[in-house]
Amino acid sequence: HRADGCREEWVAAPEGMVMFEPEIRAAMHFAEQFFQGSCRCLYEKVCGIVPYIGQGEQRRYQLVWGVSGRIGFPKGHIEADESEIATALRETREEIGLLPRVDDGFRTEYCYLAGTARKLAVFFTGEIAGPAVYQPEEILGGALLPFGEAMEKLNFAPDRDVLQQAEFFLNSTRPQNPAPNP
Repeated sequence: HRADGCREEWVAAPEGMVMFEPEIRAAMHFAEQFFQGSCRCLYEKVCGIVPYIGQGEQRRYQLVWGVSGRIGFPKGHIEADESEIATALRETREEIGLLPRVDDGFRTEYCYLAGTARKLAVFFTGEIAGPAVYQPEEILGGALLPFGEAMEKLNFAPDRDVLQQAEFFLNSTRPQNPAPNP
């Protein structure tokens, strides 16, 4: 939709193909490069990190309280030319002020409806160091909690599934009782 209100464009894709906002903007760039406007998409992709600190029974997960009332993990919309991991890292740094070390081998996703948009949420696990500093425009606060307490605080069932998968992954790939540093 052009800002001047003179024109609205519809974008269609072949049946079975899903295009997210960055791909649509790239496809429309040549025709729309000289105009200001907005893009409302049927499909959106958000990426985030399940941030944690510690190992085994000492592990704690960083949850955030969003201004929307959602208690979950740092996440946000993918931007043009960004990979899923790059988006997840950027959003985590913006929302909690920390840049996690992303674990190899964990990626999970779920879909949900937000208004008229069908959203695909993609999550990775990442180890953090240091206290969170919350972005006040989007995050009201947060907490670093052990698995059981984090499961109770999460108020969106798909996020509980993500946390359960993350806990299983971390317990199966990390030593439970690491040897002390020499």
